[in-house]
Amino acid sequence: SSSTGNAGRFEITNAANNTDALVATTNGGAASWAFRATSTGTQGAGIFTYNNAAGAANALRVTNNGSGTAISATASGTGAVGTFQNTNAANTTPTVSVASNSTTGVGLIVTQSGTGQVSAISGSISTSTGASTAVGGADFSSGGASPIEARTYGVLGQTGTTGIAVGGYALAGGTALRGSGGGVSG
Repeated sequence: SSSTGNAGRFEITNAANNTDALVATTNGGAASWAFRATSTGTQGAGIFTYNNAAGAANALRVTNNGSGTAISATASGTGAVGTFQNTNAANTTPTVSVASNSTTGVGLIVTQSGTGQVSAISGSISTSTGASTAVGGADFSSGGASPIEARTYGVLGQTGTTGIAVGGYALAGGTALRGSGGGVSG
C-alpha cells in the first residue's frame, strides 16, 4: 500500500467463531513457503501477540511431522539468534523448557565453534537466596548409564588429554566444588 493504512487486514469479531482468520497453504516445491514476511524498514518482519491475560494458549505454535527442524533461526548480523525473557517476577515457570522423549538422544546440545575465549554454556545469577544455582544438574533416572561408566550423574564432564572436565573457582571465601553422596559431603 502506498498510503498510510494497512495493506491487508483479516479480523474475526465473532467470539463464537472457531475458524482461523487467515489460512495459507501451498503444495509447491522446496523454495515455496506458505507464508513469507520481509521487512526492509526499521522494524522487524513479524509480531505475534496473544493478548488474553486469562488465556493459556501459545502466542506461536510450530509443528513438524517430517525430518526437518520445527524452528530454524539464523542471525547473520551482530545480534543474538534468540532472546527469551520473562518479565513477570511472579512467574515461576522456566523461561525455556526443553523436553525430549528420545530413547537414545540428548535433550539439549550446545556447540560453540569459536576460537577465542568462549563458553558453550554460561550461567549467572544475581540473588542472595540460598539454594540458588547459576547452572544446576539433577539425575532422577532409575538405573540408566552415562557414556563414561555404568552410573548416572547430575552433572558430568568429560575431557581429552589437556582439558578440565569439571572445574571450579571460588572467590571471597566461596566453595569451588561441592558434592555429596550417600549422606557424606565431599
